[in-house]
Amino acid sequence: MESTQPDSDPYRANGAHSGAPWGPARTEALPRVPVEPQIVVDPRYPVEPPPPGHSGPSKGYPRWQIAAIAIGVLVVVLGSVGLAVMSRKDKGAATNAAGVVTSAGAANSVGPAATASAPAGASASAKASASASASAKAKASASAKPKTESAGQFGNFPNANNTGVPAGVTLKKKSGDITVTKKGTVIDGIELTGCISVNASNVTIKRSRIKGSCAEGTIGPHYNANYTNLLIEDVEVDGLDESNTYSVVAGTNFTCRRCNLHGGGTGIRAGSNVVVEDSWLHGNHVGGESHNTAMSIHGGSNITIRHNWLQCDGGWNCSSALSLYTPDGAIDHVLVDSNLFSGGGYCVYGGVYNRDTGLVAAKQVRFLNNGFLKNQWPKCGDLGPVAGWDVPVEGNVWSGNYWYPDRNKKVEP
Repeated sequence: MESTQPDSDPYRANGAHSGAPWGPARTEALPRVPVEPQIVVDPRYPVEPPPPGHSGPSKGYPRWQIAAIAIGVLVVVLGSVGLAVMSRKDKGAATNAAGVVTSAGAANSVGPAATASAPAGASASAKASASASASAKAKASASAKPKTESAGQFGNFPNANNTGVPAGVTLKKKSGDITVTKKGTVIDGIELTGCISVNASNVTIKRSRIKGSCAEGTIGPHYNANYTNLLIEDVEVDGLDESNTYSVVAGTNFTCRRCNLHGGGTGIRAGSNVVVEDSWLHGNHVGGESHNTAMSIHGGSNITIRHNWLQCDGGWNCSSALSLYTPDGAIDHVLVDSNLFSGGGYCVYGGVYNRDTGLVAAKQVRFLNNGFLKNQWPKCGDLGPVAGWDVPVEGNVWSGNYWYPDRNKKVEP
């Protein structure tokens, strides 16, 4: 689990939801909420189950009545089918007498004036009608298929088409963990099965696919280290669904741009001096009592989160799409601008709340123009869009946040 706190923690929402940052999982007998691997445009909300011990309505008919009804329905259906068959035979006989092609395709001409072919105009009309019908069916079939994240249906937000390795880049396969110790190292165009530990400044990892699962992160710039200016750009990082607690990227002093991060317990666990932009964080690996997020901050400052799709899609195991966890350390000067959020107990924990010992608050935090998506829960998160923002703090700003896609429908904390 990401962290453990006393039962009195107000983030637990009265202890009812394992998606809160801390606290045990649900213990009441409720179904887990299915999360579709592909997202559709129209929201699909959980459906309430029947009462415990019942697979349907609580009252029903005796078995003999059900059997009698079933027999009666069957008799009516069979009778209708018989009448339809007899009617079609009668029509077929009349048609054959007129000399028109039968269903078997043979011409049954009775007189010299009868022909087996229809007039040219009628044939062309029939072909045009058939073509139009086929085209309509094709369009209906295409529109009936659910659109997925990779189709980019959520405007221009990051997805599989515009994050990760750019099209046309040839990757050189490598295996084994890499430890970078040389300043200015550039890693470009590789597909690595293993993790990358960065122990140097001004390192660049770009146009690559990294697949691995490590405690310090599949890419680990480290916490509280003196290494600075790590750039992760146009990179796909896959945690391989091996751990529900490890992060895909974790540490301080880095920029993650156009990243496609998935398959870990958390997409990004960030400290100070971090920029995450134009990236897609999704596909959390969850299990047991794990508490997962797309991105979390456990103390730090000077953090920018701009134009990303942050999606925690692990059902009740998800704490949030984005969490600011002030009990783990002071948080200040954070810009959260123009992102799309989805999933969690709440979609966002803002880092401001009261505890028994007084106010614990993130400061100089700005949530601006972010979209809250209802594709997993009717309120973005199971319990609502935002928590931890109920106490006014000087310098904190909540403005322009909306229910996606309608910018006129504002989300209020």
